[in-house]
Order: sequence, then C-alpha cells, then structure tokens
Amino acid sequence: MSTSSSLRKSSVLEFSQPTRPTFLMVLVLIFVFIGAYLMFPTISPLFLAAPYLNGIIVGVFGLGICACFFQIISIARSVSWIEGFALDRSGYEFAEPPRLLLPLASLLKLSVLPRFLGFLPCSSIISWYNSFKFIFG
Repeated sequence: MSTSSSLRKSSVLEFSQPTRPTFLMVLVLIFVFIGAYLMFPTISPLFLAAPYLNGIIVGVFGLGICACFFQIISIARSVSWIEGFALDRSGYEFAEPPRLLLPLASLLKLSVLPRFLGFLPCSSIISWYNSFKFIFG
C-alpha cells in the first residue's frame, strides 16, 4: 500500500453502528432458546430437582443477556452522537452526550478543539487524544 493512499484513507471519518454484533447476539440467543426448548423434556427432571438454584442460574443468565444488549444500545447511542459531532450536524451542541463519551465530550466542547478536529490525522480516539496532548501540552 502506498503512503498517499494510507494518508487519504486515514483522513476519511467512518463510523459504523454495531449491527453485526447485535445480529449475532440475537442469532445465538435464538439458537440457545431453540436448544433449551428441544432439550427441556429430557432434562426437566434434573432442572426440577433443585428449582430454586436453577431458577437463580437462569435469572443470572437473563440479567447477563440484558446487560449485553444494554451495552450494545449504549454503543449505538455513542456512535450516533460522535457522528453528529464529526459531521457537524445542527444541534449536537445541545444534545446530551452519552455516558460512555462524557470525558471525550468535555474535551470536544472546548472552543479550540473543533478547529483542529479535521486537521488531525486520527485513526482512533486514543490517537486523537494523544495528538491533542502533544499539541496543547
């Protein structure tokens, strides 16, 4: 790969919603439910031997699934917010930043930083932050 093409590629801002992980999570969840439905007649005597313990295990599994989907929703909101900021959509200044991006949002709302955002070659938020520290001390 040539140097000019790599520089050109890094200057384009690309953000993507977490659609692939969401799809895979739903697909695996469907397979787990189908497997549980097909296996339940066979393992129901074992499950019902200790219903409270197994109920707690199933409950914790359900909470874990909910936590994973909550994280995916949080990432999707963060991507939408950062897209709005990077594309300079109207009203992003007034939009409440997601909790995941609060430290970054406080840096981005400084008056000096938006001038340099398009100027800095960033491949990730960390490299942008390191560039910011290098420029402004």
